[in-house]
Amino acid sequence: MTELFQATTFGEKIYAMDWILNRFLVWNQVPATGTAPADAVIGQRSFTTKNPNDNGISETSLYEAYQFLGTESHDFVADTMNHRIIIRSKP
Repeated sequence: MTELFQATTFGEKIYAMDWILNRFLVWNQVPATGTAPADAVIGQRSFTTKNPNDNGISETSLYEAYQFLGTESHDFVADTMNHRIIIRSKP
């Protein structure tokens, strides 16, 4: 992470917003250490990509997202520089 802006939990998961790298990192459970790698990334194709809207604007790209909210059925991401809210259904 470069600059953590927001961290939140929902259920067992932890979501950390890394706005400089245009992504949210997701841990499926509370990690045993503070340096444990994330289990998933939202907003980038991989853990190593970092450009805003990498590969073009899509339902999976982010550009300086600032807020996250999770519910039982959906995740909501405020994608600030793309002037939109992304709503993702949970499986």
